[in-house]
Amino acid sequence: MIKSPWIWRRLHLRIVMRDLLRNQPTSISEIAHRLGTSTPTISQIMRRPIECGLIVSTGQKKGRGGRPKNLLRVKPSAVYALVINVSSQFISIALVDASLEVVMKKYREAENHTFDVIESILESFEELTSSVESNKLAGVSVILPSALEYLTERAVSNTLSTLRGVKWRELLEKKLQTKVVILSDVKAYAIGEWLRLRHIPWYYFYLHLGKTLDGVLISNGHVCEVNERPVGKVGGIVYAADLGNDLRITRLSEAYERTLHYIENRKSEGKTRMVYLLSIAVTNVVALMGVKHVILGGPYSELLELNDLLEIEQRVWKNCHKHDVTIEKSSAKDEAPFVGGAMHLFEEVFLPLEE
Repeated sequence: MIKSPWIWRRLHLRIVMRDLLRNQPTSISEIAHRLGTSTPTISQIMRRPIECGLIVSTGQKKGRGGRPKNLLRVKPSAVYALVINVSSQFISIALVDASLEVVMKKYREAENHTFDVIESILESFEELTSSVESNKLAGVSVILPSALEYLTERAVSNTLSTLRGVKWRELLEKKLQTKVVILSDVKAYAIGEWLRLRHIPWYYFYLHLGKTLDGVLISNGHVCEVNERPVGKVGGIVYAADLGNDLRITRLSEAYERTLHYIENRKSEGKTRMVYLLSIAVTNVVALMGVKHVILGGPYSELLELNDLLEIEQRVWKNCHKHDVTIEKSSAKDEAPFVGGAMHLFEEVFLPLEE
């Protein structure tokens, strides 16, 4: 049970800020209506961010009875985040403003040595932050592949293998002299997806198609975690793989790695295998967690077309005794990791306002 009033204020501020960022420009009364609370409560929670200039007025609109409502939004230039997304193919670096808009972006080829990766980050840091006042840079958010946690050696690229064991936070904070936060690509994509989409379920599962098949359970924009680990490690699911005259119990993570090998070598059966594995993953998620909405995101979600999504839905419907489930493909995949990474960092800046 949470007893500290300050912790409660932090949680409330996080919820309010996320609602504002998703729906801005908006009014205090509209935020209160969406969150099911009173206008005075929202006013009190937003008092400090408004005083600090983080939230500003952006005009008025006519409300009920003709009374005008003051519209609020986060001031874009109030603070910035540098988001670094490290993958096996490339390193993408973006400068994101306080309203979660990408201001500048750069791509660099992935390096094979940790030293080269760090040097590439340092060069991009200088280039992208040169036009930002030092006191307006919140820090750096580094997105690392969840693959670093449990990929088998066969599937780990040279780049990913060199990143294992690196103390990213300590190393970059020393080099850049600024705050650094670390999060997984799955969490960054999931948060970014939720923030970018207006019409999204309150409770759903985000299935991430990256170098590994992973996922998180999302409840009202929050990643459900147990002991600081996301709920939804789908790679550990086992199933009976049909090997002709034999059946073998296989982990989904291993089958997914083999499927990516087929896809990356442009073998025709790669996509068919992908659809089959996703139907197994979604079936388990629906049966165990009771979700009715699944969003497929991540780099490899681009391979899927509408017919593939419908086929997965039909397989799940059949396997789960006609349990209805809606499956969608991410529509915010390009910006999602940068938005999620920036939000994760900004919350480290926003929340202390109530301390």
